[in-house]
Amino acid sequence: MDELLHIQDRFYRMSNIASFIADVLKKNNVKIAIAELCTGGLISAMINQIPKSSEILERTIITCSDQTIIKLLEIDKSIIQKNTLISREATIAIARGIAKSAKVDIALAVVGELNDYSKIYLDQEAFIALFFKGEVHCLKYYFFGSRIEIIFSITEKSLEYVLGIISEHFNIIN
Repeated sequence: MDELLHIQDRFYRMSNIASFIADVLKKNNVKIAIAELCTGGLISAMINQIPKSSEILERTIITCSDQTIIKLLEIDKSIIQKNTLISREATIAIARGIAKSAKVDIALAVVGELNDYSKIYLDQEAFIALFFKGEVHCLKYYFFGSRIEIIFSITEKSLEYVLGIISEHFNIIN
């Protein structure tokens, strides 16, 4: 029961952050595109659950395949071959690629590796890159827990990251 309440609390928190992001983007007439390579669409779902999300959510790509990313976003495959898909360089290229293909000012790319459901993982790395007004900000994070806990953590951190960058740019105090 405690675990269910914890999950409910996290969903509520992520939903609130997503709602605030949506409000800021709507007020500033800005659209976002999202590429999720390890969260199974949870970031997009948090944005999509907001009424009139189509006003801000231009495009979403949810995949685990480097070939899909290379093809859809026209990423130079040598970046992935040289650095692997789960790297700062690839994540930045993905953020730039989805921003370009969707023709948006804000694009989020989230890349990480998740393995077996039954294990508890320590130090699972993920990269979160945000393309904003021509610049890309990219951070590397380490997460621990079960697969679903890591997905929640990456989603929450990604939403917080977007909120932080846009709040700073649009002079929002949260």
